[in-house]
Amino acid sequence: MKKILLGTNLLFILMAMNAQEFCGKVLSSNKKSPVEFANIGIIGKNRGTVSDEKGKYTLNIKGILDKDTIRISKIGYKPVTMTVNQFKSLTVPDIYLSPQKYQLPEIKIIGKNKMKMYGEPVPTSKLNHVFGNSYGVLWLGQELGSLIDVKKKVLIREININIGECSFDSVQLRLNIYKANKNGKFHNILKEPIYFSFTKDEIKKVIAINVTKDSILIKNEVLISVEYYKHLGKGHLGFFAKNTPFKETFFRNSPEAPWKTSPGKLGLYLYGEVAK
Repeated sequence: MKKILLGTNLLFILMAMNAQEFCGKVLSSNKKSPVEFANIGIIGKNRGTVSDEKGKYTLNIKGILDKDTIRISKIGYKPVTMTVNQFKSLTVPDIYLSPQKYQLPEIKIIGKNKMKMYGEPVPTSKLNHVFGNSYGVLWLGQELGSLIDVKKKVLIREININIGECSFDSVQLRLNIYKANKNGKFHNILKEPIYFSFTKDEIKKVIAINVTKDSILIKNEVLISVEYYKHLGKGHLGFFAKNTPFKETFFRNSPEAPWKTSPGKLGLYLYGEVAK
């Protein structure tokens, strides 16, 4: 009888643990079609994930309080927020995002072909800032980035990245550009998602991303980051970084987690033209 009770208790524990993991879909509210690569995160917590190509996601909320807030977002859609308690009460944990339209600013270039570099290349270095952990486990929604100060208003033409380590045959990543609010928080200024890819052999040269068509206008400090949004399995991936005593590398391990800083400066820089 005692053995049966122990087994039953273990079953209840396992059921409770599984009950903390939710599987659902992120869908477009108008077409009910999947929203791929949407971010799902607990605001202020190091917990979150990214939906896959079919909009499917799995979110573990073990240890998260009912009063905490979940935010589901993707560029091009209005974000949705709800408390963890509201999320747990959903009959089916499917999230619907409404498409959002943006108006692109009118841009006038000062002069012609006066491209300028902002930031600093790090073509080689003994220091690498990497995604994931030392065991080769990478986390969906993790970002690495650097602050770049352009002083004047600049139209970005190209963003360059010095990748220092890659054990995967090919990689797909997402680019994000944030501007600091007055309260010190960052908000994404992109109007469309920017994805880019490269192979293991291509990291011998700079990874150049042409963003001219995206009409990205920046001024003062911006945080440019690279996000791991699609599972590749176990492996190693990271940037070359300049060895400095200053905390110039920004990172967060999941969507909606607080940004943190660490010593060193990533090989991440841009080319742009002064605009008005």
